[in-house]
Amino acid sequence: MFVCLMIYMFGLMIMMLTDVEKYLVLRERRGLITHCMHAWSRNMNYVGEIMLYASFGMLVQRWEVWFVFSYMWGLVFMIRMLTKDYSLSKKAGWAAYQQKTWLLIPKLFNSCLISYLIYGSMSALFYFTYSNGGIEATLKTLF
Repeated sequence: MFVCLMIYMFGLMIMMLTDVEKYLVLRERRGLITHCMHAWSRNMNYVGEIMLYASFGMLVQRWEVWFVFSYMWGLVFMIRMLTKDYSLSKKAGWAAYQQKTWLLIPKLFNSCLISYLIYGSMSALFYFTYSNGGIEATLKTLF
């Protein structure tokens, strides 16, 4: 429950911060937002929303929920993200912004290699922890 609560809180924080940043910047000027949270990913608000739903799915502990989430994330969110990218592609500075960011997950340190290494290591750690029966069982195995 603790992990679900932390994922929920971070997802909510990311989603709200991204929306507030977008609102405040666009109130002052029009164009691409290429700094702060938008400097990492073109769709950070969807990252936060995915974290929210994932926390609910983990809390329920039913595999059927992930089919509904996969549909929402794979079809509905993807269509909206691609539509948004098409709209952004008409703005000045799009080519540089597209090279600097990824569609969904944050591109860390503006480097594909570092991002792949960090995300791969995190995935391996999560899989190792899950396959050993959780955090407590993994710690008992290691120590």
